[in-house]
Amino acid sequence: MIRNEYETTFIFRADLPEETILRIRARFEAIVADRGGQVLAYEDWGRRRLAYPIHKQDFGRYMFFVFLAPSGVSAEIERVVGIEDGVVRFLTIKNAENVTYEERMPVVTERQRKRIARAANQQVVEEEKREVIRGRRGSTEGITSPGPVRFENADGQVGDISTYTPTEEDEREYDDDDGDNDYDD
Repeated sequence: MIRNEYETTFIFRADLPEETILRIRARFEAIVADRGGQVLAYEDWGRRRLAYPIHKQDFGRYMFFVFLAPSGVSAEIERVVGIEDGVVRFLTIKNAENVTYEERMPVVTERQRKRIARAANQQVVEEEKREVIRGRRGSTEGITSPGPVRFENADGQVGDISTYTPTEEDEREYDDDDGDNDYDD
């Protein structure tokens, strides 16, 4: 069976109950599994401010999936998710064609590790900005922190950013000595 690698990002309404989000996630995973696919990675990016208001919503809850599936599965997922009231936006991208789990899992795991390291470093930068603001204002009123980013992958690794400690390799990849603190992808 020919399977392709896809990434899907969902934005849910920020006020959705956790049970509804878990139900939609379970439905997504069931569609993939029932049609011969496999979820490789899942990340809950938490509640974030939207770039612009969508349906009078300023915030959304982001979830990210990487999965292997036959070609018709992505259309079915988009059809089912399009019916859900709680989903504000979604996007599916095909990363690779005709691949196997053994080929893609190391690549997916490495990309996930880099995203986690980038998010952890971003939290450090945001905390430093808050410290500067606290020094100016003398108060932390009105300053909020984004929720922790949870992640899982098909190898059984589970965790969240609040417990992630960047390694020296992560820091070398993140800081390429040109002063702009970005990854060299």
